[in-house]
Amino acid sequence: TTILDVYSNDDLRKYHTLMTPGQSYPMINPDQGGYTYPAAGASRGQSNIKKYVIGGGPDVCFMSTPQNQHAIRYADVLLTLVEASCRRNGDITVTPDVVDAFNAIRTRAGLETVGNVDIDMLFLERRAEFAFENHRWFDLLRTGNVKTIMQVHGKQFQDHNVLFPIPASEIDINSNLTQNPGY
Repeated sequence: TTILDVYSNDDLRKYHTLMTPGQSYPMINPDQGGYTYPAAGASRGQSNIKKYVIGGGPDVCFMSTPQNQHAIRYADVLLTLVEASCRRNGDITVTPDVVDAFNAIRTRAGLETVGNVDIDMLFLERRAEFAFENHRWFDLLRTGNVKTIMQVHGKQFQDHNVLFPIPASEIDINSNLTQNPGY
């Protein structure tokens, strides 16, 4: 699925995460009356990232903005709690305070609350909440789904691609280390 498929029509996060055909963004180039994403789309995927595009003028670049900063958001803390509870309880949780934490995120997004959370619901929520914030790769690693998802999207993927290389400087000072496969 594409990131567009993750958001329901009533999910308030979509507007702030993705620019879609015909959508108006008054906060982009406000001195010029805002920006309306072209009705025919401006990219092959018919949408663009909106999350980090703010302000206006010559500093606005739709694919590279100076706002790329990693932060641990409260939503991440809440969803980590939900994941821990799901993992502890057979990939589902009905614990009231944990479900309340999950619903706090859904409520902020304009979505209906739920009575329980399973692991698939959790990771779909993480995908929508953290789109373009560099969480997805690590979510896929944790769930063991990296290879499957990469292949679905036509990527050539080898098993060793889930490992980072060990820095040569570390191998030089510790003769017990060997480089990870593929590097």
